[in-house]
Amino acid sequence: GESKRRTDKSELLDYHEEKWQAIRSLLQEGLEEVEFAERFVSGFAKAGVIFADSTRAVCDDKMLDDSGNTVSNSFLQNRLYKKRNAQTQEYSIDSQDQSTESGQSALLNSILEAQLELANPQNL
Repeated sequence: GESKRRTDKSELLDYHEEKWQAIRSLLQEGLEEVEFAERFVSGFAKAGVIFADSTRAVCDDKMLDDSGNTVSNSFLQNRLYKKRNAQTQEYSIDSQDQSTESGQSALLNSILEAQLELANPQNL
């Protein structure tokens, strides 16, 4: 009797151990898949932001410099944009026409915009 009961309990314990190991393995694989999905979605979202920024730069004609090289820095892109759009008007740091209401020059305003853009890329 006692030997049979111990054998049955041992077999039941082995069964439950295998069952819990299978469940643990399944949960571990599920967790790895969820982590991959999270990285995938996050990467896709970031790629979308990069694509949108690049498309905007192409539309504004500030993606490529005059030599055909990619301009990836937003400050340089803004400088190029202003240079290309200032053909009819001379660009000057001291120009009254180019200053903002607060008295900042257009160049300073461009620097501030570029810094804010770098600090808050999700707001683009």
